[in-house]
Amino acid sequence: MRCFEPFNYILFFFVILCTSVSCNDDEKNEEEIMTLTISPHKEKIHDPVINVDYYVYIAYDVNNNKIVINRIVDFDDIYEEGYRYVVEVKAVKKHNGKPYEDEIYTYDYYLIRVLEKLKE
Repeated sequence: MRCFEPFNYILFFFVILCTSVSCNDDEKNEEEIMTLTISPHKEKIHDPVINVDYYVYIAYDVNNNKIVINRIVDFDDIYEEGYRYVVEVKAVKKHNGKPYEDEIYTYDYYLIRVLEKLKE
C-alpha cells in the first residue's frame, strides 16, 4: 500500500487547494445598497482637461463619508434644489478594464426609493 502514499498526498493537497480558493472581495461586492443623504444644493466642479463646468450631487453615507456623484438614475428628474434628501440607492461598481488601473473604478447609482425630503 506504500506505493499509493505519494498519490494520496497529492490528492490531499489538491483537495485542500480547491476548498481554500475563494472569490476576490471585489467580485463579491460588485453592487451595494446604500443609504445616502444628498445635500440641498449641487456643487459646481470644473474639469480642466476638457475645460467644462458641471454640477454634481454632494452625498454622505451612513458613516458621514463624503461622496461626489455625477448622476443618480431615476433621481435626476425628481431632484429639487433647496431640499435635503435621504435616499436608498444601488451602487454598481464599474471597472475600467485596464490592467494597470485595477484600483480605479467608479460607481453607477440607481435610485431605489426616497426615504425623506426635507426643506432647507
